[in-house]
Amino acid sequence: MFFINGMATFPIRNIHFNTSTFTPLKNEPVKGAKVFISESVKQLSQAQEKLLELRNKYFKDLSLTDKLLIKLGLKKDISPSMAILDYIGADPVKLIGRNTISIASYGYKEQIKIKKLGLTETDALKHVSNIRHDADFNDSELTDLQNIRSVGNNLYLAYSKVKNINNLGYVGRHVYLNKNLSKKDFANTYVSGCILR
Repeated sequence: MFFINGMATFPIRNIHFNTSTFTPLKNEPVKGAKVFISESVKQLSQAQEKLLELRNKYFKDLSLTDKLLIKLGLKKDISPSMAILDYIGADPVKLIGRNTISIASYGYKEQIKIKKLGLTETDALKHVSNIRHDADFNDSELTDLQNIRSVGNNLYLAYSKVKNINNLGYVGRHVYLNKNLSKKDFANTYVSGCILR
């Protein structure tokens, strides 16, 4: 936040044009900053309450045996990840056999919501192994696809920082490559469509 001509302003970064603009918060100099900060704190506390409520919901769904194994450290607890992915609207489904998560799709909207929660994409997606529809990693902070094993539709990497596809074994349609990856990186991945640059 900056003060320009006595008015509290904050920069808004325009991602598509890499420019910054300055937008006034209110017409009152300091009161605008106080309103902005109090609203931000209020929204953050509401988000934390909702996440805790969702985490408890997913933890309650576990069997007594699973809860015991988690308490003993013999099984990983994916309920916090399920809560985060549910909160951002990714429609998570637990994959029983592997104790991992399948989400509907992933893109810019989910990236923004994760950042607003103060989390990293690495933490939010660490238990995700399947994306049922499109996976758009353009403008993503991820440098590898972690545990993601399959993408049901298109995989967009053209403007991403991804350098490693790790365990990716299946893409349902096309792959749009970035400068860090080549077709050779997909030698062990079944791609139904084309690999495009």
